[in-house]
Amino acid sequence: MSDFKARAIGMVGILIGLAAVWFFGLRAVAAAWQGTGPVVLSGKAYAIGPICIVTGLFMIVGGGRVGQALLRPSGAAEDYRIGAAMVAVAALAGFAGWWWIIGELEAVGLVRG
Repeated sequence: MSDFKARAIGMVGILIGLAAVWFFGLRAVAAAWQGTGPVVLSGKAYAIGPICIVTGLFMIVGGGRVGQALLRPSGAAEDYRIGAAMVAVAALAGFAGWWWIIGELEAVGLVRG
């Protein structure tokens, strides 16, 4: 995979991730701050969003090598390290997002700590 193609796919991944975070997470926080009604949180904000954003960032930084490791892994240990690093960073990002959103809802008084 060429570096340009991998980086373009990375940008699309980041945009999809940001849209998922907004529609499934931040929009609920904005509604809570405005007091417009019940707040419904979706696990998609903590799973799909961070996975897409982290994958996109890895593809932008790593270029074609990361794209090749994700789309057609050769079985080399480096491919597994790339995947494991992405999963770990995405899990940390998802947990951090969940923690932040719960903190915002506690500030509004919708969730008790």
